[in-house]
Amino acid sequence: FFFSSRRRHTRLQGDWSSDVCSSDLFQLWRKPHMPSVLRKPASRPNAPMKASVVICTHNPRATVFPRVLAALAGQTLPAADWEIVVIDNGSTPPVTVAPPPGSPPIRVMIEPRPGLTLARIRGIREARGELLVFVDDDNLLNPDFLETALRVAASFPQIGRAHV
Repeated sequence: FFFSSRRRHTRLQGDWSSDVCSSDLFQLWRKPHMPSVLRKPASRPNAPMKASVVICTHNPRATVFPRVLAALAGQTLPAADWEIVVIDNGSTPPVTVAPPPGSPPIRVMIEPRPGLTLARIRGIREARGELLVFVDDDNLLNPDFLETALRVAASFPQIGRAHV
């Protein structure tokens, strides 16, 4: 499910010149309604956050990925309300993260099986937030992106809801 916030963000790879592609596209997933194969494991502590940013990556560029994390650390949503989950999809060498100042918690999980779908499923399983926002490993988001996503999700609860 995709939602367009009509706010421009910077994509560090490629040129987005058309009106359709210049919008922020992100996926909004409502966790309580996920199919059983994608539900949170019962063994995980039940401390829900407002949002989880899931970044699936394979060999991210060393010059770009720290900028992506720094831009996320600059979000206006308080860091206690969200988290960053990085899914390392078989990178060589494995992804290591140095959290920038002011960053929310960052967890790096390894998904050894290749493929974006498997990495996203792992991200869904690991995320603690009610709202999931998938971000590419080369995107710089506007500072108010997460607050806007939460506001839109609250105003339109039918958007991005997965049905069994």
